[in-house]
Amino acid sequence: MTQEEEQLKKIEAILLKHTGEKKAIYAREIAKQVGIRDNDTFVNTRMLIRKLMKQKQLPIGATVNRGYFIIENQKELNDYVKDLNRRLIGITNRKAYAIRYFETYYKQSFTETEEVEEEEDEEDII
Repeated sequence: MTQEEEQLKKIEAILLKHTGEKKAIYAREIAKQVGIRDNDTFVNTRMLIRKLMKQKQLPIGATVNRGYFIIENQKELNDYVKDLNRRLIGITNRKAYAIRYFETYYKQSFTETEEVEEEEDEEDII
């Protein structure tokens, strides 16, 4: 078993003990329990959680204030989807502002030159 496979197995065991938003666990605590060396944003831990979600098809949710959890019911799913939609709107607005302000600042039109390829592991799904 590879180190990543062992980490995924440990993360799964941890998350299965955190069913429901009230039992959410921070990425910091998951990293500590699993022994993942990570930075302040816990990017490696978050990547492993996303990978686990896809591999095991687990309904993993997350909140900014509480951390990660297994979604337990329809209300938690609805709340999580609403949060993701709010984040999506925020990103879309920031993109529009960046383009608009670039065009104003440089007095030229924005031209998208590269197609964005869908990555295997979408960033910040959870």
